[in-house]
Amino acid sequence: MSTRYLPTGMLVHEQNFRRLLSWSLGVHLLALGFWVVAPVTRRAPLLSAPVFVDIVAAPMAAAARPKRARQVVDEPVVIPKQPKPLPKPKPKPEAQPKPEAQPKAPPPSADELLAKLREKVEARDAALARSATATSAGAGRFDPQMAAYQRKLKALLYANWVGAQVFRGRADLNARFQVQIDPSGGLGSVALVGSSGNRYFDESAERAIWKTRPFPRPPRGALTLTLDFDPKESL
Repeated sequence: MSTRYLPTGMLVHEQNFRRLLSWSLGVHLLALGFWVVAPVTRRAPLLSAPVFVDIVAAPMAAAARPKRARQVVDEPVVIPKQPKPLPKPKPKPEAQPKPEAQPKAPPPSADELLAKLREKVEARDAALARSATATSAGAGRFDPQMAAYQRKLKALLYANWVGAQVFRGRADLNARFQVQIDPSGGLGSVALVGSSGNRYFDESAERAIWKTRPFPRPPRGALTLTLDFDPKESL
């Protein structure tokens, strides 16, 4: 028999382990014996209370409606429109040569203008002379002083006559007035003895008569004159 040498510490530890193992084994055996010997207590089964159920007939499901057949709609066939033909380009007009500029007529010279003005003055003086001759027809002779007076008077009347420019060139218009002039040149009365047919023309001539007063003093005292208003005689 061989003897094994163990250190003191290890010997003490081995003894303690064996002691604990013996105690654990004893406790488990005791518990097993108690479980086998002890009477088995069984619990009575628990009975539940009766449950009453009312059986109700379920409503019958409504008959399913027949599904409508889907109508097949024939889609119209769209025929593509043919594009309109493009308009034909218009031919460009041929450039025509510009007409040659006509030479302008030269303006009238100063001599020609003076000649025309002289003709108008002579025509007006002749008309005044005829009027003076008609006024002094009772005497049966021409009075140069009266003719000069009438030329001066008519020049004043035409200077105050607005219608002379408005109706200038109207050869169809002529108005005749009879006026009475006192020795001092005051205007006694005005009477329209020959209408032109145009009221505005007649009124413009009468306004010129009233605007010219007082008249120059007549050379032979009071007199009655016949005055003609003709736009052709205005300068």
